Amino acid sequence: MRLPTPHQLDSLVQLAAHDRPDVRKQALELCQVLAAPVRLLAAARLAERGAFLAAIDCAWPDAPAAAAALQAAVVRDCAVHVHDRWRSLTEQDDAFRRALALQPQQRTSARGIRRALEQAVRAHPSRTTYALAVIGMAVLEEDPAAGLAACVDHLPLATRHPEGAHPWLAARIRAHLAHQRPLSLADRSALALAFAVAVSETDSARAALVLSGGCAHTMQGQTCHGPDAILAACRERIERRRARFDAVERSTVVRSVTDEAVCLDHTDHHVLGSDRHLAHSQQRLWMDELGSIWRIEDLQPPG
Repeated sequence: MRLPTPHQLDSLVQLAAHDRPDVRKQALELCQVLAAPVRLLAAARLAERGAFLAAIDCAWPDAPAAAAALQAAVVRDCAVHVHDRWRSLTEQDDAFRRALALQPQQRTSARGIRRALEQAVRAHPSRTTYALAVIGMAVLEEDPAAGLAACVDHLPLATRHPEGAHPWLAARIRAHLAHQRPLSLADRSALALAFAVAVSETDSARAALVLSGGCAHTMQGQTCHGPDAILAACRERIERRRARFDAVERSTVVRSVTDEAVCLDHTDHHVLGSDRHLAHSQQRLWMDELGSIWRIEDLQPPG
């Protein structure tokens, strides 16, 4: 399993957000060639970059029911998030609560709730109450993708903290992705090995996909913080070895794996003239629920 490149992620954003259905179809086809755990990681990164609909398409390119369920869940989260503000700005108007309480089999009542939301906006006119009403109507939307698009556009106006609206949405999408498809131990092992390969190839662009923004790496008594510093330090170590030896190759196997961390055994093969030297090392990679690495520890191997 190989990790995608930033160029592939950029292509996903551009394709999945395109107006033409045939172009969006290309994005889905691109997602389908990615292994499932990589798709989830890529989806999380797309969400962090504000490409929310593209993120869900990336996570579920061949499962429209799962994509729709995730979209509907995030829309409902948005509505619950702003419900109290609606009540405070509309003198405890009940239309928003009715929208949240509506069951799928009660769609005939949706028109009346929409009218009630519109009446509340006319009674309490402001950009904020309008944005809140749009989110209330998004809950009633039969097309969950359209409902999510409405939430993306209007949540910054509806929330008390506009600058945090889209990061909050990204966090909700991450939470639902982790709930929909929990990573197996095999998934975690595959991600850890793919990360190790990218590092050994000094392919920082791919390796960075697996590192969380606040990742820390403890090695030789020092700690690096952030993907850029971590990957620069790894690249420097590898380049020093390559300059010193005629050939350097690394093989990596998974020593152990749990829901929290993967322990790797590395074997470095150093060649200098006719001499060959093996160096053994171990690392523990701590992963979150979607497989992002949030801490790396270099361990002293036994013996």
